[in-house]
Amino acid sequence: MKALIRPTLALFIGLAVAAPVFADSWDFGERLERQANRIQEGVDSGELSPQEAKVLYREHKEIKRLLRDFSEDRYISRREANILDARLDEARRHINDYKNNSERAYRGPSHHHHDQGYYYRERSSSGFLDNN
Repeated sequence: MKALIRPTLALFIGLAVAAPVFADSWDFGERLERQANRIQEGVDSGELSPQEAKVLYREHKEIKRLLRDFSEDRYISRREANILDARLDEARRHINDYKNNSERAYRGPSHHHHDQGYYYRERSSSGFLDNN
């Protein structure tokens, strides 16, 4: 009986340790999705210029590829989880930095909505400064 209990106990302990790492992979996907939404919101609101969004989307795509590569064997090791966590934290900081810098996409005045272009102006606490 003892011979059966030890391997079974070891199996359950092993699954308990591995399960949170595997479960974290779902959190990584959710974090990626939230970050993609924040980038799109920044583009829509004008907080991010098209160039900034391009850089952020490229970083997003690299992290997504990394998650896919790490998940190929349906298991994310602690080391891989730490790498993904660090890359997602870094991407979050980049999103915040770009959304709060002085470059801002400004939709210039237009009589036709489909003609609206983006102009870049410095941002100040009172609004846009004219750079002319």
